[in-house]
Amino acid sequence: MNRFKPLTPKEVDTIEGSAPDLLAAHPDKTGATIILRLVATIRDREEELVAYAATRNEESFPDEIVARLLDGENPVRVYRHHRAMTLAALHDATAISTAYLSEIETGKKPGSAASLKKIATALNVALDDLV
Repeated sequence: MNRFKPLTPKEVDTIEGSAPDLLAAHPDKTGATIILRLVATIRDREEELVAYAATRNEESFPDEIVARLLDGENPVRVYRHHRAMTLAALHDATAISTAYLSEIETGKKPGSAASLKKIATALNVALDDLV
């Protein structure tokens, strides 16, 4: 059980701002070094929490999906497979012909912005994930 209250952001700022004085006041610098390492750890955790909070509502994808995307496989095909959709089902959801969808997936055509937006909506991914 923790006996101490967490430091407030203002307290962390004060400690961090006092770093030169702490180092000067401790000839062996061990105590000051430990304090500064603790402040750095607190700052790292704050950054991690902010990053987590910014993405906590986003969907995460399995490693297999990420690996396929990193290998350069077409994102439309990767996400379509992940959603267990056939080209026909994607056609039904977007009103884009299966031939055109196939050409986008194989890289024969880049796909218009309007088409990619419809595809992103149907696959429930951000447009940025497809381009």
